[in-house]
Amino acid sequence: MRLAYAAIPAIVLLLQTTAHGADLDNGRRLYLDPTLGGGTAGKCCFTCHEQGRDLPADLDRRTSFPLMGNTMGKLADVVNSCIEMALRGQGLDPQSKEMTDLIAYLTWLGKSQHDPALPATGCTR
Repeated sequence: MRLAYAAIPAIVLLLQTTAHGADLDNGRRLYLDPTLGGGTAGKCCFTCHEQGRDLPADLDRRTSFPLMGNTMGKLADVVNSCIEMALRGQGLDPQSKEMTDLIAYLTWLGKSQHDPALPATGCTR
């Protein structure tokens, strides 16, 4: 019975991949990639946002995002700030497939607050 329950989020993720036109599985890979944006710090999104920590459920409806005492108007700007500051990489093109996939995954994770497919150890490569 537990195994069947654990598969439900993966099925939902598959359905949402089609519904949003973004590849959420690729978004998960990017979330776990310490070289995202050429990152050199050895960190990944999971490092600070394990299982969606600090990702609000309404990411897709927000019009502003507080970040370290500043307010940003687009989620892509917040993601790029994290890539630049925490991962020590270069931001992604806001219109790129990578950004679209990553934002779709972060939005999904913010709503679910749990992805059983994430490794317990965090960043992977």
